[in-house]
Amino acid sequence: MLENKLPIQVLKLIQVYQKSQQNLINTIADKSVRGNIVDFERNLLGQVNSELLKLNRYTKNWVNKVIPDLYYKSAEEVNNYFKVNNIDIPNPNVFSQLNKDAMGLLVLNIIDDLSEATNFVGRQIKDHVRQVSLDVVANKFATGQTVKELKRQLVNSLIDNGINGIKDKRGRLISL
Repeated sequence: MLENKLPIQVLKLIQVYQKSQQNLINTIADKSVRGNIVDFERNLLGQVNSELLKLNRYTKNWVNKVIPDLYYKSAEEVNNYFKVNNIDIPNPNVFSQLNKDAMGLLVLNIIDDLSEATNFVGRQIKDHVRQVSLDVVANKFATGQTVKELKRQLVNSLIDNGINGIKDKRGRLISL
């Protein structure tokens, strides 16, 4: 299994994303129904935004700490390999210093990629919440549906449509 080969730091990040996913599901499932449909939707979307913001902040801190740590650990392992195998590298510290800029660029790219993925998933969830809300408003006028029924319909719709993943352009489900 792939998880067995990942560094502990990466497994920790995966756990944070999984916890955030569960928090979003719990937020939707446990959201108390107060006020009208517009208030319910606005409050729900605010809580989704808050969870996504926390996730992006954690990810940025994680990347800024873990990637340089892994980089320097790997550079040290390479230097030790050279020493153990009597391979002479002139001034190996210069090699590590030259790549600090590359490591910094890597950190920025990882932060951007993870933030973009988080925001993409967040947009999908928010768009789905809005669409279900619009459908319920239309049904409310036609049938008198209540906000409690909106919540039940929203939770079922998100579960049916796989809140635990996103579909790519080819229709494949990609787990969060």
